[in-house]
Amino acid sequence: MMDVNSGYIGHSMSRRAAEAYELGEMPKSKWTKKAMVTAIQSYCDEFDMSFDPDVLKGMRKDDMFERFFHKSSWHHTSKFFNETDFYKLDEDAVCGSFRPMTDAEVAERDALRRQAIEEERAVREAMRAAEIEQLNRHRAYREEHGFAPDTVAAFAHEHPECCEERISRKGNRVLSYIDFLAQEQVCPIDRIGETHLYGFDATEITKS
Repeated sequence: MMDVNSGYIGHSMSRRAAEAYELGEMPKSKWTKKAMVTAIQSYCDEFDMSFDPDVLKGMRKDDMFERFFHKSSWHHTSKFFNETDFYKLDEDAVCGSFRPMTDAEVAERDALRRQAIEEERAVREAMRAAEIEQLNRHRAYREEHGFAPDTVAAFAHEHPECCEERISRKGNRVLSYIDFLAQEQVCPIDRIGETHLYGFDATEITKS
């Protein structure tokens, strides 16, 4: 008896089919127009070809597929072991349709990429520094006051004019306060130090 899962990934495709996907091969039905354009752009970028969108402008999906893709292999797919043709980018067709980039163009592209990488790194570092600075502020506030700066307790400490302690109908001590949406909220007194108030940070107030 044949093991239906031998060489298969689940019941969707053979392992070789999965490997073909990783190598840029797919059945024709998977090659959407967007996927084809992306594959052509990626090839041009990797091999320093000048991608000109006008070459593909107005081209129908089927015409693009016939011009730039060719059958590369076939593999078993689905639980019924269908023999499915796989297609990949025709590198010769791409090279015949797009010109090589000049040295100046390559240098300019690489410079822009380096700049983008540096800018992205600077943004990440700034965000990280801001996170560390916020953590330090929160730690200092908690040590000074005994509760976190984003709690109802902190809000009551910073805005006593918006808060009122009272007895609820059930006889419990509660804190009534007006939030940033001008809505009245109620919190049990014994929980104001652990109840977080969305959008509030007392250290932002003291910092400014």
